[in-house]
Amino acid sequence: MQYCYENLNRDYRKPKQRDMTIKEIRTTLMTTQVTFNIKGISEYQCIDKETNEYGNALKLFRTCLYVPETQVSAINDRFGFHGMNIQKFGPTSFTVYSFDLLGNRTRGRIKYEDVTIVTA
Repeated sequence: MQYCYENLNRDYRKPKQRDMTIKEIRTTLMTTQVTFNIKGISEYQCIDKETNEYGNALKLFRTCLYVPETQVSAINDRFGFHGMNIQKFGPTSFTVYSFDLLGNRTRGRIKYEDVTIVTA
């Protein structure tokens, strides 16, 4: 019986996950309901449930797809209480807006390079 030893020296670690391109991030945000985070935006939350440790961690957002086969129209925080409408998806960023109780409009621009898709 012959044994093949040539595969024993290969490195079987998981391949490094490649970063998504701006075009892939844009398409994913526009068409699917995903969870993502934005670089630089964090919140104070429970980090470890076993030790009950709290600290700052990246805030998670979700896209809202109200009607299937249409474009995403809003983003919410992970609990769905706070959200903003999406005005447009541009080539390098997307624009969000919201109104406060007095009717004042708040706008923000989020660059695709600052977005990391967590789950699709």
